[in-house]
Amino acid sequence: MDAWRPPSKDEIIGLFREALDQTAGRADMFPDDGPGWTKEQFTDLRRLIEDRCRGEDAECRNWVGYGHRDKTPRSDCRFQAGGEWLYDFTWIQYSRKGEMLAMPLAIESEYHRDQREVVYELEKLMASRALVRAVVFQTPETATREMLEHHIRTSPIAADSDVYLFAFWDNAQKQYRTWRFEAWMDEAKLLSD
Repeated sequence: MDAWRPPSKDEIIGLFREALDQTAGRADMFPDDGPGWTKEQFTDLRRLIEDRCRGEDAECRNWVGYGHRDKTPRSDCRFQAGGEWLYDFTWIQYSRKGEMLAMPLAIESEYHRDQREVVYELEKLMASRALVRAVVFQTPETATREMLEHHIRTSPIAADSDVYLFAFWDNAQKQYRTWRFEAWMDEAKLLSD
């Protein structure tokens, strides 16, 4: 088995985008509501993280939390899913002793079309020390993305090392459009067409 290593930011973003693509591929199966979409995205992402963790050394325990299930990390397995912890979706890595090693990913999902609700979700993520912080939303894309970028740039708690991923559901195209944004950037980098 390979020794434990924290995932790279690019690897985390790749897993997240793959989960979004899987969910979007089944778009016609879901009602047009946020909770159904959110559950499907998080279930797809949980499976991808679990697959990634299979080859890791037993020194690391991976815990993924979303929904409302048991929140207690167990020490006897390499991967465990539990309930929501601080954020809509959280991926945490623990040592065998139960010490937190890393928080690779924190996600907030907001399907209300009110930009204030999306900013509220972003502000929760800004307090996180996750390697990648993602916001999934459905409000008008350009205005919301620009507002989120401005909010990060002007915030006294934002650090140049912070990485954000914005995912906008384009209902007309039945796909997610994703952007990577770091506080030091002049503008977000489009990751999908």
